[in-house]
Amino acid sequence: MNELKQWYNERGRKVLIVLAGILGVYLFFKYLLSYTAPFIIAWIIASGLQKIVRWLNEKLHMKRGIATMLAMVTVLSAISWGITALVRQIFTQANNLYQKIPLYRHEIMEVINNISAKTQNLFSILSFNSPITLENTIDQLFQGMASFLGPFLSKGSINVVSKVPNILFLTIITLLSIFFMTRDYIKIQRFVHAQIPSSMIEKMDVLKEDLVSALGGYVRTQLILMCVTIGICFIGFLLLGINNAILISIIIGVVDALPIFGSGLFLIPWSLYNLVLGHYSMALGLGAMYGLITVVRQTMEPRVLSSQIGVYTLVTLMGMYIGFKILGVIGLIIGPIVVIIFKTFQKAGILPPFKEIDE
Repeated sequence: MNELKQWYNERGRKVLIVLAGILGVYLFFKYLLSYTAPFIIAWIIASGLQKIVRWLNEKLHMKRGIATMLAMVTVLSAISWGITALVRQIFTQANNLYQKIPLYRHEIMEVINNISAKTQNLFSILSFNSPITLENTIDQLFQGMASFLGPFLSKGSINVVSKVPNILFLTIITLLSIFFMTRDYIKIQRFVHAQIPSSMIEKMDVLKEDLVSALGGYVRTQLILMCVTIGICFIGFLLLGINNAILISIIIGVVDALPIFGSGLFLIPWSLYNLVLGHYSMALGLGAMYGLITVVRQTMEPRVLSSQIGVYTLVTLMGMYIGFKILGVIGLIIGPIVVIIFKTFQKAGILPPFKEIDE
């Protein structure tokens, strides 16, 4: 009994606190995020605007309210312009892709028919006792693409118009929250600190610093690698004369950031397809792009990730898988974040660290 009590006092209490914290994070993301998202976004943006507001307030002697308004208008206008231009390009290129789906289907079916005519035995084996032929599979694939893009393009405007009141209300709430949180940032921080026991403030400051550093490092790592992939794809597509370069580059960059998938999910079949059609330069270019992305990512990722968050790759992969099983696709992002939080708790002394071993 005494041993159990000693274990609880030394480690058990900390373990229970962390487990309760993980459960709280899960419940928050599952049930409360939609209600608090505007204020979380506002606080993040307000934190980012502090340096600008402080500079305007101290160097140009502006009142915090005016400095806040000027910083908000300048920064948010630039962000809004960039997002609007990007969304317009994506929508235009998605529409072009949707219009060309029948052409792509026709080309692929011609390739399949030519291969089938030359290798009848192979295709007879592949389609033996199969209720769905290869042609039907291709048809279903393109029908799925059309059904995905069609409503988005044809009904997108109607959906946007129908949601304008909610979007407008959400935008107003977020902008007002950004203004007040930015203007009264110091007061809000002091108020929160006043509600916390002084004995916990120092630990929380250390924990906050470590968490911000680790999580920021993880986000920076993924953004750096994603931007590198998008940049390589975009330049490569321009050199190869491929249409819809921006849209396809962004899609490949996002998919490449997800575990298991990677850029090869698009580039390898695309390269093989062009190779079969006899477009050797295109096939070689796409293959070279995939090789370059793979080499650059494999070279950069371990160095950048380990330097930013210091989490073993296998542990990160386990976090992604467990997160995916619990939360679905969003768990691929939340899982590594939980791993980072766990490691940060160890570093801050809230959890006992693992025993070290000799290399």
